[in-house]
Amino acid sequence: LKTVSLEGQVGYEVWKFLPYAAAGVVNAGGNNGWTASLVVDYALTDRVIIVAKYTHNDFGDFEGWKAETDTVSLRAGFKF
Repeated sequence: LKTVSLEGQVGYEVWKFLPYAAAGVVNAGGNNGWTASLVVDYALTDRVIIVAKYTHNDFGDFEGWKAETDTVSLRAGFKF
């Protein structure tokens, strides 16, 4: 099942942390829904960033079933 989402985000940097919220629309198999995320970026060093993200997707009624997903992820990024 292919999903496509479009999000906008708003946040504010506090020391080495960047907490922000994101919200938008999501489409899966022709069903439109909404998505919302809470995210915290942390600058471990000037070049390494750790990201923790919680995302909720609500696709509404999907072939007679209420379709929702909750995802938690932890990522790391490196700036070149």
